[in-house]
Amino acid sequence: MSAWFAEIFVAVEFTVTLLLLVTTLVAAICAIVVPKALTAEQRFEKRLEYTVFAIGAAVLLALVLFAPR
Repeated sequence: MSAWFAEIFVAVEFTVTLLLLVTTLVAAICAIVVPKALTAEQRFEKRLEYTVFAIGAAVLLALVLFAPR
Protein backbone atom coordinates (compact mmCIF):
# COMPACT_ATOMS: atom_id res chain seq x y z
CA MET A 1 0.00 0.00 0.00
CA SER A 2 2.79 2.47 0.80
CA ALA A 3 4.47 1.77 -2.55
CA TRP A 4 1.24 2.83 -4.23
CA PHE A 5 1.24 6.11 -2.29
CA ALA A 6 4.91 6.68 -3.16
CA GLU A 7 4.16 6.28 -6.86
CA ILE A 8 1.18 8.61 -6.66
CA PHE A 9 3.32 11.20 -4.86
CA VAL A 10 5.98 11.04 -7.57
CA ALA A 11 3.36 11.46 -10.29
CA VAL A 12 1.73 14.42 -8.53
CA GLU A 13 5.11 16.03 -7.90
CA PHE A 14 6.07 15.65 -11.56
CA THR A 15 2.71 17.08 -12.69
CA VAL A 16 2.95 20.11 -10.39
CA THR A 17 6.55 20.75 -11.45
CA LEU A 18 5.65 20.54 -15.13
CA LEU A 19 2.64 22.83 -14.73
CA LEU A 20 4.71 25.41 -12.86
CA LEU A 21 7.41 25.28 -15.53
CA VAL A 22 4.89 25.79 -18.34
CA THR A 23 3.13 28.56 -16.39
CA THR A 24 6.41 30.39 -15.81
CA LEU A 25 7.42 30.17 -19.47
CA VAL A 26 4.03 31.21 -20.82
CA ALA A 27 3.78 34.17 -18.44
CA ALA A 28 7.31 35.29 -19.35
CA ILE A 29 6.54 35.08 -23.07
CA CYS A 30 3.27 36.96 -22.58
CA ALA A 31 5.15 39.70 -20.73
CA ILE A 32 7.48 40.08 -23.69
CA VAL A 33 4.87 39.86 -26.46
CA VAL A 34 2.22 42.48 -25.71
CA PRO A 35 -0.11 43.63 -28.54
CA LYS A 36 0.72 46.95 -30.18
CA ALA A 37 -3.00 47.79 -30.44
CA LEU A 38 -3.07 48.73 -26.75
CA THR A 39 -2.10 52.13 -25.45
CA ALA A 40 1.28 52.61 -23.80
CA GLU A 41 -0.30 52.57 -20.34
CA GLN A 42 -2.23 49.37 -21.03
CA ARG A 43 0.90 47.69 -22.43
CA PHE A 44 2.81 48.68 -19.29
CA GLU A 45 0.05 47.27 -17.06
CA LYS A 46 -0.06 43.99 -19.00
CA ARG A 47 3.72 43.65 -18.84
CA LEU A 48 3.68 44.35 -15.12
CA GLU A 49 0.91 41.82 -14.46
CA TYR A 50 2.57 39.07 -16.48
CA THR A 51 5.98 39.81 -14.99
CA VAL A 52 4.68 39.57 -11.43
CA PHE A 53 2.84 36.35 -12.31
CA ALA A 54 5.98 34.88 -13.94
CA ILE A 55 8.13 35.77 -10.94
CA GLY A 56 5.62 34.20 -8.56
CA ALA A 57 5.45 31.03 -10.63
CA ALA A 58 9.26 30.91 -10.85
CA VAL A 59 9.56 31.21 -7.07
CA LEU A 60 7.07 28.38 -6.58
CA LEU A 61 8.93 26.30 -9.17
CA ALA A 62 12.22 26.89 -7.35
CA LEU A 63 10.61 25.86 -4.06
CA VAL A 64 9.29 22.65 -5.59
CA LEU A 65 12.58 21.83 -7.29
CA PHE A 66 15.00 22.67 -4.48
CA ALA A 67 13.00 22.07 -1.29
CA PRO A 68 14.52 19.38 0.90
CA ARG A 69 12.54 16.17 1.03
